[in-house]
Amino acid sequence: FDAVKWRNALSEKEGLIPLYYTDTALTTVYKTGTVNITNANVRWDAPGYRLPTEAEWEYAARNKGVTPGNRHSGYEIDTNIANCVWYKSNSSASAHIIGTKKANGLGIFDMNGNVWEFCWDNTSDYTTAPATDPKGPDTGGNRIGRGRSWNDATSQNNSFRNLLLTPSIINNVFGVRLVRK
Repeated sequence: FDAVKWRNALSEKEGLIPLYYTDTALTTVYKTGTVNITNANVRWDAPGYRLPTEAEWEYAARNKGVTPGNRHSGYEIDTNIANCVWYKSNSSASAHIIGTKKANGLGIFDMNGNVWEFCWDNTSDYTTAPATDPKGPDTGGNRIGRGRSWNDATSQNNSFRNLLLTPSIINNVFGVRLVRK
């Protein structure tokens, strides 16, 4: 909930139209409370900040599909995971400043390790229907987390694992990534 409200606040601070609203008419910007907003409450064409969808996150982590699913983001640059990922053995039990490890082929840092990242999508079964830029289902009590954290083992830090996150969870292994149109 806070990640979505913070994105709206940052969008407004920078003079951008926010994306998340408490109503489907998209007239009341989501600023307070714990409103379970759906895809219908999102102004997808707005230029403000938002959470990545799970599909966007995976596309970025896998370097547009170049990196195999069982490898860390950055594998195509450096096969030594310690050069690209903060994980249990090299993190000193804490998160680190973004960009201190090697980026992946798209120049994006810390897609694996460091902190789990909230994605927009609700948890639900994947559809078998082909989709372009899917936004995820409107139902499901949790959100998707991707990327693993500084507290996970080396073998767990790859581009295909996800976690079910309660929207109200706060912990030092969870974080957010900004996305903007």
